[in-house]
Amino acid sequence: MINEPIGLRKAAAKAFYPAIASVEAVDKYTVKFNMTGPDPSVEGYLAWARHSAIIPKDAYTRWNLLTEGVGTGPFKLIQYIPNDRVEYERNPNSWKPGQPYLDKLTFKVLPDIVVLRGLFSSPRVLQFTLMGDGKPWNDIRVRQAISKAIDRQQIVDNVFGGEAQLTGPIPPGYGDWFIPAEELAEKWFKQDLDAAKKLMADAGHADGFDITLYAIANHDATQTAEVVQQQLKELKINVKVISEEIGPFAKRVGDGTFDWCSTGRGMRPDVTGYVNDFGNPAIGQGATWFKKGEGWKNAEMSELFQKAKIELKSEERHKQIRRIQELVLEEAPHIYICQPYKFHAVSKKLKDMLRRI
Repeated sequence: MINEPIGLRKAAAKAFYPAIASVEAVDKYTVKFNMTGPDPSVEGYLAWARHSAIIPKDAYTRWNLLTEGVGTGPFKLIQYIPNDRVEYERNPNSWKPGQPYLDKLTFKVLPDIVVLRGLFSSPRVLQFTLMGDGKPWNDIRVRQAISKAIDRQQIVDNVFGGEAQLTGPIPPGYGDWFIPAEELAEKWFKQDLDAAKKLMADAGHADGFDITLYAIANHDATQTAEVVQQQLKELKINVKVISEEIGPFAKRVGDGTFDWCSTGRGMRPDVTGYVNDFGNPAIGQGATWFKKGEGWKNAEMSELFQKAKIELKSEERHKQIRRIQELVLEEAPHIYICQPYKFHAVSKKLKDMLRRI
């Protein structure tokens, strides 16, 4: 926290302090640590900028570090007015010559603004084309192995900073149609590398294969792809990630000129819109990705989809959609990852804004 008391910060730093007995200055750029014993945590401690900054010994008595800046960073603190603004100017003595590029910075505090957080309908997904052409992922066991090898929580934590939920074909927040994240984590999305390796071996691909994974440039889809790239090394799947601008990427997805891609689906006016490619792979986009159902289809799913399109009883329709989602998760024609949160800054004067965007 920005306004964390200095005493608490010093206490936290002391609690993690490594086994350093004393420090000697060898020359202008070299120091020697005399240790009380072996301690592998020392490097991490020194990289922990929050509590291990290198500052003058008397810094806490010479300056009020909440309102006075000191150091060799790119900017110098000129003025700090609580609940109003923070002003900086360029530091000519920055440790990195030529930077910063700006002469001044002002961070304005906006106390009348509140940030809303909510889910929206754009589930992140790893998509395949299934053409029945003998490529490894045409085998359900390979797709299941890939799903079991992916640690989705790592993606949620590292790509989205924890601000995402696990998702199936229908994203969380879309009414009451989705499968809860807790159930997904327990039943379908639990990482199991041993089971994944066995499935690969059973499918005849214990030595893995090479694959190109396309992703949207300047988007979390690329970061997700890079995490997947690392995780699938456990299965000896060599993933080459290629990022493309949204225009050519969208054309590639529309034309089906990809084997794998990392992307996000968009909002649908009806729940069947989230599963139409699986429920009716002979038409629309599914026809491109699944060779009009010749490359992949599921008879039970198709029958349920046709029923769900005309079913007027909500309870029955929920059962049909639920079963379709289960089949998608089991067969993994596409592999679902997570649904990120969206943030929206509004004036506090605005009341009762819909939080699910």
